[in-house]
Amino acid sequence: MENATKWKVKFGTGKRRYGLGLIKAKLQETTQADIGMNLFVENMEHQIREDLKSFSLALFHKCYCTLENLMHVLASGYEMGIIQ
Repeated sequence: MENATKWKVKFGTGKRRYGLGLIKAKLQETTQADIGMNLFVENMEHQIREDLKSFSLALFHKCYCTLENLMHVLASGYEMGIIQ
């Protein structure tokens, strides 16, 4: 996707999702500041969502590995006759 088309899609999403189409500022500077803040919030939400996904996957992996190790230790204990 071309860079210009990518921005059009992003701005179109912003207009629907964040109400950028409803901006009624009178001054150009105010409108630009409003659009800038909306895009900043959109980018921050995206970053937080990605960080949360990474954290969740890492936490799941850690818990899974810990459970797998625990099951291995228990199985070894049963094999050695320590646990009945």
